[in-house]
Amino acid sequence: MKNRVWLLALPVVVLAVCSFWIGELGIDGDLTNSMLRDRAFPAVRVVEGWFTNTKFNLRGAQPPKNKIVIVEVDNASITQFGRWPWHRDVTAYVVDKIFEAGAKAVGLDMVFSEPDVRVPEPLAAELNKANLGHLVNRFETDSALEASFARHQNQLVTGFTLSMNCQPIYRATAADCPIEDPESKALHPEEFAKFGFDEIKGPLAFDMMRTPLLSMVDLIPNLPMYDAVTRHSGYFNAYPDGDGVIRRTNLVMLGNGRPMTSLPMQLAKLALGEKLGIEFTEDHRVKHIYFAKSGREIPVSPLGVMEINFRGPGFTFPYVSALDVVSDEAHVNVTRGLASVTQESKNDLLKDAVVLFGISALGVFDMRAFPTDSNVPGVEGHATILDNLLHNDMMRHGSSNFGRIILLLLMTLGAVTFAWTTQKLEAIPALLLFVVVMAGLSVTDLKLLFANNQNWNTGFLYLELSGIFVLTIAMKYVLEERNKKFIKGAFARYVAPAVVDSIIKDPAKLTVGGNKKDLTIMFSDIRSFTTFSEKLDPKILSNFLNDYLGIMTDIVFEFEGTLDKYIGDAVMAFWGSPLYQPKHA
Repeated sequence: MKNRVWLLALPVVVLAVCSFWIGELGIDGDLTNSMLRDRAFPAVRVVEGWFTNTKFNLRGAQPPKNKIVIVEVDNASITQFGRWPWHRDVTAYVVDKIFEAGAKAVGLDMVFSEPDVRVPEPLAAELNKANLGHLVNRFETDSALEASFARHQNQLVTGFTLSMNCQPIYRATAADCPIEDPESKALHPEEFAKFGFDEIKGPLAFDMMRTPLLSMVDLIPNLPMYDAVTRHSGYFNAYPDGDGVIRRTNLVMLGNGRPMTSLPMQLAKLALGEKLGIEFTEDHRVKHIYFAKSGREIPVSPLGVMEINFRGPGFTFPYVSALDVVSDEAHVNVTRGLASVTQESKNDLLKDAVVLFGISALGVFDMRAFPTDSNVPGVEGHATILDNLLHNDMMRHGSSNFGRIILLLLMTLGAVTFAWTTQKLEAIPALLLFVVVMAGLSVTDLKLLFANNQNWNTGFLYLELSGIFVLTIAMKYVLEERNKKFIKGAFARYVAPAVVDSIIKDPAKLTVGGNKKDLTIMFSDIRSFTTFSEKLDPKILSNFLNDYLGIMTDIVFEFEGTLDKYIGDAVMAFWGSPLYQPKHA
């Protein structure tokens, strides 16, 4: 049994490989089984995510690579301008001031889906009756924001969101993914086509009902008056893993069968002066997402998902309050890090910067969890994605065929070899082997791969090797304890305790089948025992023999002899076996 302990590692290998493969198939959108897709895959993603979090935290923070500034709707701004959402003239004023300071492009992490009604409907009706309807427009502010959007339409990206999406290929009924429902289509304004990708390649017969790509169902767009004067817009939805942590972003979703893209992607397009391109495969997945002018590809999964390269904990990017932006002061307070506030020139800060205008006030509940921090304004996530896109240093998942083959070989042949080797070694050498293997794997993973933005799915390899090591050591311990118990039970009555301990320390000293040795044998009995015993009461005689034989046995054991048997009043013992004693005679 001891030589087959490594076989017990096979279930661990199978479980780890299956978990790894579920994760890889889920990334590609190839999990057709609903239980694996909806239950197993999210659980696998969470486990993978724990290791991704650890890698980011071990790597440490990195400074942003581009000039990206977050103008925040913070508590001070809300105290000054009133609760959020503000009246549209206030928002327009902030946007205008950002551009006045020289911003290259501005993205709005907010949606204006309802009119800002300041004159109650009954009052407006009465004014219209009195031919004073023109006064209503003097108090309404939607037109002020519309005018601001029109002025900056070439440099501005608005945001929109959706409350429901689905993957058409996996729908059980039409109701599960009603993207062909005429009423649902009405929620996707036709003018949204201009917000999509500029260049679309792929099969002519792209079937939006046979794709696993996320498709929009219930859209929450900006008011038509804003979309009419806007040239760029992107969704700002975020999709966390099962543990609530955001680790990746969807760069494409389908709306009315047309590929739409995210707010950071549209901002990157503006900042780089690019056009966005996408190419689909024959099986209705994403083949490439790229910048059309330069031809630079953006690494994404077949579902259009990009792995985010997080820079560090919250407030890694510079934050400036909207209240400071609209002030007449030349210098503003800039937050970099939770406890780091500096005074900087407003124009120097915003000139040629890509600006995200979003919400950081805690009461608005737009906080998110990232691998490097569990309570960060959601707008910083968009800033991080934008920085990745501009610098082209987003994480590569490593899910290419080459990476998968390497990991599968390590998780099968490598793991089985590790299990077999660990079984052959004693506890301390096995521990050293485990430490060396894990250290080598960690250094390769962190310093060679992760440091170069390659986030391979190594989590289950770590768990597999750890599980094999613990299982092997535990089984060896159980078997050793069982062997020691057997040896003690077999020899304790006949061999000195010191001899038993020596055998337990080195069972190889016992040989199965016997061998030929020179021994020293002692026979000892009581002179004239028969005559002597006839004169004693049986009970007294019995007690006497017990005392006598016990004392004699202790003497034999004291000199590391082996008790062979009792022959009435006689004791037979021998020396020289099972342990070698050079002077046994």
